[in-house]
Amino acid sequence: MTIGSNFPPVCDDVHHFNRELMAWLARSPSGDGFGKSHDSVVTTVPIGNERCQLRGDTTRAGVVAYLQLAFHGAATYFVVPSTHQGVIHRVTVGSPSDRIQGFYLYTGEAHDEAQVISAADGTAFGWREVCFKLLDAVALLHARGHQRLRVLPNLGGPMASWRLVVVLAEDITYRDQFPHWEFDSTVFSYSSAAETRAGALEIRPDTTLDVIAHEILAGATDAGMGIDWAYAGWYSELLAESHRLGALPVHDCEYGDFPYASSWEIGAGSDVAFPPPPRANAKHGFPGELSRSPVELSSGADLVPFTAPSLPKDAIHGDITKLTGFMVLFALFREMRGAFVGLYAQTRNMVYRREPGFGWIPVPTDAPELHRSARVAVNFRFIKSFEILAARDQRPNWDLADQMRIFSEKS
Repeated sequence: MTIGSNFPPVCDDVHHFNRELMAWLARSPSGDGFGKSHDSVVTTVPIGNERCQLRGDTTRAGVVAYLQLAFHGAATYFVVPSTHQGVIHRVTVGSPSDRIQGFYLYTGEAHDEAQVISAADGTAFGWREVCFKLLDAVALLHARGHQRLRVLPNLGGPMASWRLVVVLAEDITYRDQFPHWEFDSTVFSYSSAAETRAGALEIRPDTTLDVIAHEILAGATDAGMGIDWAYAGWYSELLAESHRLGALPVHDCEYGDFPYASSWEIGAGSDVAFPPPPRANAKHGFPGELSRSPVELSSGADLVPFTAPSLPKDAIHGDITKLTGFMVLFALFREMRGAFVGLYAQTRNMVYRREPGFGWIPVPTDAPELHRSARVAVNFRFIKSFEILAARDQRPNWDLADQMRIFSEKS
């Protein structure tokens, strides 16, 4: 039986690909293949970042073997296996060494060595996904009580790699607002130049966070046990926002001036700021930590917005989201996607305008500027991004405000 017009020349994704193969099995005679030469292409399917081709000499037995692995085996990823025959871009499921007999699925380009190219559902899996798994594993360690572990993600090295360093809280010192640590004090480190290898571990889509967490602590002489609820809470929100935006956090960059020393960014060069972590160097957790709140445990210079104390009613400086009656932060534009007017905070009775270097200035509720056609509700991190741009004599644009809005609905 030949391919005919019933098999689509292009499949949308792995799920579509698998459904079409099952339908083909149901309508093809037993023992038949696609009936085409090796040089012909049955269909193409995106797998990870590859556009893979199923060749015409694929057999029925090969399709059955593939589908059994895809649906009933332990395989949770697609991989390009190694070979001694010089064919280094044939795709299989779940094993870095075993090709599926009679199943001729190839990547669009050759690979130098065996490697995982995607998760089982065809979604990409590479160094970015490894980075998020590492960050998630640190959050797991915090949940298990290793709250003296600190993350210091940065960009640098000859390949402009994203690098993650995990150190103990007491091994960090601050100079010019930047954290510093001694190389010998590093608990764990990773560079995106290493792709999917972190320490002694090869990370794949099915590698659990528990296994990764164990690897992070594998070389540690001090596992970082201790209570630091302020830092663990800060880190949870940083991680949640990074996942939401699909961008990795950075606290420093070796190339050019980092825009705002006291802030982090989610996505280097994105202007999406995130407040710096609270500092604490207590080796065994905070004194009386069970009876003291994060506010009491922080010094005034190190407060972040969600641990800042409440402000008096007439305050126009500091964290305005803690004002009595606070309702919303919003960015104002002259029209949809038009020129930026300003950043405002609204309480039940007042409206404040953000002025870089001066804080929040009250404005009349009937001020003409407040009756523009386009408002975007933004989160408190937009304040930091606003200040970063103001320090460069720049103003936010619509895209940045829309990216950092509180609500998911579009205006």
